Amino acid sequence: MPDALSKTVPIWACVWNRLLFSDDRAACKLSTPSEVIGESEHAQIELRIDGFVRDLQALNLDLEPLKKSLKKPLQPIWATQSSELRDEDISPACYPLVLCTASGRDAGQDVIGYNYVQGAADDAEAWALGLSPVLFWKCKSLLLQSPEEGLAEMIPTIVAEGARAEGVSRLVLIKPTSRLFIGTNNCCANASDEFGAIISCESQITENEEPDGMSEAMPKRLRLHCQAGKLGSRALRHSLHEVLPLVDEVVSKSEESKILVTCPTGKDHSIGVALAITCLYATEDGNLLPRSVTQTTLNKDFIKKRLSWTVASIPEANPSRATLQSVNAFLLG
Repeated sequence: MPDALSKTVPIWACVWNRLLFSDDRAACKLSTPSEVIGESEHAQIELRIDGFVRDLQALNLDLEPLKKSLKKPLQPIWATQSSELRDEDISPACYPLVLCTASGRDAGQDVIGYNYVQGAADDAEAWALGLSPVLFWKCKSLLLQSPEEGLAEMIPTIVAEGARAEGVSRLVLIKPTSRLFIGTNNCCANASDEFGAIISCESQITENEEPDGMSEAMPKRLRLHCQAGKLGSRALRHSLHEVLPLVDEVVSKSEESKILVTCPTGKDHSIGVALAITCLYATEDGNLLPRSVTQTTLNKDFIKKRLSWTVASIPEANPSRATLQSVNAFLLG
């Protein structure tokens, strides 16, 4: 069973339960699958939970909206090839998190262990071809009825259509700022002149002449060449140097002009660019000011706090490790 299902998700469920439901002793206990996590390892993990809670509290997140929507604790439940999910396993006092893996126990094996099925849970980037859980459930019937050999051609089409369906209105404000937005590249064409700058991360860039009579009031556009996946994430470290002069100009000229950062999904490279901007230009209350005013002392804890702004504003944000490493290297290098 992947660590993501046996450890990571249970740990975070326990952390949130202790933070939001501290009076519920049962919910505050760490729950792990005994088939793969021994008593000693379970005890060692549990000793670290309070530290994780303190780390989360240090981010100073606004938890009130979460408290209103998450009315019950989280309960991890594991589903494998050899398990049976019964109604009595699910407590009505909790929200169940069903952690399903295609990995199965080794045939004839008497000791604890599973055959790991590549791609069974936590490495979707390597095999999903961009297919998200939302798109999977939306197109479930089509996918399950199609021959397996044709899926590699079908899925990119589904992903592309899904991106187009998000439309140009998919703009999200990164709070507590009032003028830094993230969206998909589809948003750029219809962005209004309230944006002083548009920074788009694109896998392919074509040189197009500007139309005659383009107004100077139109947003200034910076296209960053970022290939899909890890190569683009790594290139971001060097591309971020191109972002600074444009943002310097926008925040110095006006306190009203907005900045739009986009990428194909609005969830990866754009998150990295926005993170760099909030680290260098944003005050604690979210005002975007010139770097000469903010003069921020950067470290990993500070970057983590700024990242929490984006994650809180866009829960579906999913910046890759390579993207975050590039931003850290750019800011701290």
